[in-house]
Amino acid sequence: MSEYNHYALVEQIKAKHKTHLDSISKNNMNQIARATLNDVQSAILGHICEKLNGDEWITIYGDLCNTIKCHDEKLIKNALELLIKEDKIILYKYIDIKPVYYKLGQDLNKFLSIGQFRIRLEAEGRKAYEERNKKQFRNLGSPAANQVVRDTITQLSPILTLDVSRPEFAQMCIRILEELVRVGVRNYQDNNYLRKPAQAYLKAPSGKDRRDCEVGFYQPFLRTELQRDKLLAGRIPADVTIAGGTTDILTICQIPIEAKVIYPDDKSEDNILMDKGVAQAAQYASLSRVAFLSVLDLRPRNTIADLSNIQNDVKVIPLLQKEGNHDVKVVRVQHICGYGVPSEVRR
Repeated sequence: MSEYNHYALVEQIKAKHKTHLDSISKNNMNQIARATLNDVQSAILGHICEKLNGDEWITIYGDLCNTIKCHDEKLIKNALELLIKEDKIILYKYIDIKPVYYKLGQDLNKFLSIGQFRIRLEAEGRKAYEERNKKQFRNLGSPAANQVVRDTITQLSPILTLDVSRPEFAQMCIRILEELVRVGVRNYQDNNYLRKPAQAYLKAPSGKDRRDCEVGFYQPFLRTELQRDKLLAGRIPADVTIAGGTTDILTICQIPIEAKVIYPDDKSEDNILMDKGVAQAAQYASLSRVAFLSVLDLRPRNTIADLSNIQNDVKVIPLLQKEGNHDVKVVRVQHICGYGVPSEVRR
């Protein structure tokens, strides 16, 4: 083979290789764009359904961007046009007291850039939102439990939608919350699941040390339950150090889960016990801004006022830090294990 032919062959192989790489890159970009486009659409529908209870969204372009945490002009334009095309929303504004409706093919950038506009949810949009929720959330075997998960995620949504290109962060938070609430549901249903083993552990010699119950019983219990979930399994490394300390449990996306125990003889005021572990969990949330605090409450509960229910067992505690306006949210989930015989509960 002549030197010229050899050179030509090499250049031909390079050209084919470049075309192949360009094709892979283009396909990957298209996949990312589609996923991100879907996230922006979901953020728009979610805000209307969750924050506005389905009412019209009256806004300006800058506020819309800040609300859905996306400032990609092309992406927002494509998301809105697709929602309009699929009859999920109507986009319009008032000019001289008359409604002016946006129609596909018009200059959307110009329509959005001048003054207020309104987004009206259509039946197809409501249906799409509900279908997405069915896929996103699981049935925990209790309507109240299902609702508390949705309500809690709504409170976290400003943080969960910080980066629409990373939907796994939101999904991880949802799944962690679902698993902690599922533990609470099963605990109410089955005395032998958590309540009796916890009480038995305290009576055993190894349970004498207060710290030992957290480390020796509750943390391993939670870790085992979380690992049962397919999404969380294999995503919970052990003994991870972050923000100057070692977390009880840390998942990928830097989401910490702290475990605390309130003992039967703890006589502290309720507000003090409610704060137990909150500051520690907040410190570990330096990268995620979301932390979970799971509390095993072993105090006897024998009056109606002391009783709880699954919707009262979950609270979102916002903590504003002096360094800025971006707060940390600690999701506190309690597992009540101090119930006695129902017939002995007093008023």
